[in-house]
Amino acid sequence: MIERKLGFTFGRTLEGRESDYNALLKRLEQQSAPVTPNIPKVTPDDNPAQVTPTSGWLYVPSIGMEFSPTLEGFGSNWYDAHKLARGKGFVMPSPAETWALIFEAKANLARPEFRKIYEFFTEKTLQNTWHSEWQDASFIEKGNKMYMHRLKDFTKKDEPIFYKGLDITGTYLAKDGYANISQMTNITPEGLCKVGDTRTNYVKGENRYFWYPRDGTVARFNAGSDGADLDCFRNPSVSSSSLGVRFARRVTPSVVGKNGGKK
Repeated sequence: MIERKLGFTFGRTLEGRESDYNALLKRLEQQSAPVTPNIPKVTPDDNPAQVTPTSGWLYVPSIGMEFSPTLEGFGSNWYDAHKLARGKGFVMPSPAETWALIFEAKANLARPEFRKIYEFFTEKTLQNTWHSEWQDASFIEKGNKMYMHRLKDFTKKDEPIFYKGLDITGTYLAKDGYANISQMTNITPEGLCKVGDTRTNYVKGENRYFWYPRDGTVARFNAGSDGADLDCFRNPSVSSSSLGVRFARRVTPSVVGKNGGKK
């Protein structure tokens, strides 16, 4: 409890009572003033476009965003990965934005930087190794409907605040299994898989194992020794030395120049 000092002369004289009473009101007003949390306001909606592109980053013109070629924040859970990206002026990409990066890379395999990122998302890893990256997609089930939310901010108590959820009920494959991802039209606008694949083994660039959304889970892209997958039923509180986040941000198309993908 905060100690409230009322003043030595309080109530002894008319002048003292008035003076100390005014001082007391001023102190109480200062004590009850709200404290603004030190959280950068960087969200998908207000993340400002950059004046110049970032050297070495990958530009995707279809969505006007650039992506880091490497992952950061290994060992961070979903919430901390968001804070890390926001604190540096970036955002965590959504599944749809990451798919845009993957297909942009696939269309530019002649360029070493895009071939490298495409291989990262699609190549099998060495035995007993894997890597994964968080996606800005949280799934909440309400009234037999599934909603996908993106993170907006954190409260003073460090609790997540989400944008209004998108109703994705019935839009994606509702059974775990391989999905055909040979073309972008096989992906929902929210970045989920919607076309099944009859093959039972991983085929690079043609299919990807899809773990459909469950209540209270978040998404991430994985690649391991068995192949690659889009995992939409992970606990946001888990962490691993093989799990990180790819920074992203919007870029003004007119200033991209030769730094990004197709123009």
